[in-house]
Amino acid sequence: MRGKGSGFIVVKVKAPKDRRSLDEFLATKGLEGKEIPQEDMEDFGLLMAMISVDRNKRVSRDTIMRKLAR
Repeated sequence: MRGKGSGFIVVKVKAPKDRRSLDEFLATKGLEGKEIPQEDMEDFGLLMAMISVDRNKRVSRDTIMRKLAR
């Protein structure tokens, strides 16, 4: 972990057994875990893409309309 303070780690757990093991590990270390629904993860991915986009480029209305027509 970089720097001071708290941080977040996202872990995808595939099996219920692994989830229980992770929950037990977190409890022994005094850490908190929270399940994030798939829809929220997709929203987070979209947000990250929106943040990283280059806002200096312009796209013409015609280009957008052609893409939407497909």
